[in-house]
Amino acid sequence: MRNILLLLACSILIAGGIVSNAQTSAQAEDAGTPDSTLDVIGYFSKNDTLVYVIRQSRWRISPEDTVMTAGVTTKVRLTVTDSTPDGYKMDYTFLEFKGDSVADAGPAGFRNTIVEKLGKKIVGTTVRFETDEFGSITRFNNLGKIKRQAKSLFHAAMDELAALPEIAAMKEYNIDIKAMTKDVDTDRLVDGYLEELKLLFLCHGRTFDIGRSHVHEDATDSTYENDTYRAVALDSSDYTYSIQTDVVNYIPRSAIKDMVGGVVRLMDNDSITASFNSGFDAQVTENAVYDSYYSADFLAHGWPYRIVNQTTTTIAGSGKSQQTYIYLDYINY
Repeated sequence: MRNILLLLACSILIAGGIVSNAQTSAQAEDAGTPDSTLDVIGYFSKNDTLVYVIRQSRWRISPEDTVMTAGVTTKVRLTVTDSTPDGYKMDYTFLEFKGDSVADAGPAGFRNTIVEKLGKKIVGTTVRFETDEFGSITRFNNLGKIKRQAKSLFHAAMDELAALPEIAAMKEYNIDIKAMTKDVDTDRLVDGYLEELKLLFLCHGRTFDIGRSHVHEDATDSTYENDTYRAVALDSSDYTYSIQTDVVNYIPRSAIKDMVGGVVRLMDNDSITASFNSGFDAQVTENAVYDSYYSADFLAHGWPYRIVNQTTTTIAGSGKSQQTYIYLDYINY
């Protein structure tokens, strides 16, 4: 749901948009010999019902402090509606939604008002999907209906937003939020519905070596220099298990300048471009680091009970971070 909530409300993490996770084709360093392998398989049953709480937050990082600038919480229900030897059918329903309090009560507080109104419009929406026998998602069954609904709900939310005093005041400065959002791509809205759902089943159907590994890759034409760290553990007492992956990309200053400079040039303003060119080298003196972290803990049946997905972009200790934290609130199986 992050794309829906942050489409209007949050700034883009520029570096994050162009970094892809490292491939693990290089030789692992200091990995040792793994004790065994772990197969992530869902041993689900018809009528299994789970409720998850999803907390999404954005943070502003500086050497002096770290401040949350956006926060939203969603509660969803996941139900297995059918179970066969070939796979499962499931429903994923949005139950509750609220904006969290943030330290920045100015622009960030207003931003949360916007995302809360958008989020409440999708309460009650159900996404129907199927998985294979391992629990890996194979298809979504009602995306056409969801797309039509997303467009309708989005425009209804925009009508409500336009009536807010803060939005109405913007018209005095020729800022019309409804006009700015009239061409919103509903496919992106629907992608937002599916993001956390996909995180729940991201590892299913895959096999991992138990133990720790580290892979380093030098820069190529399509990837930055990066390090990939992975830790996989299995508790033999109750057969719960965990998977952690941390990919650290090192982005050179030249790439940052080209990327941001491209955005500046789109403004087609010679003064802004000149200011950018003269100020960049003085202000940006170090390379950037883009860190992509994923952690998942599973019950023996293959249901995840805790997931953390986080991306952080920093330059010289300052930057931005966004995190999705999912935890199991209720289970009946």
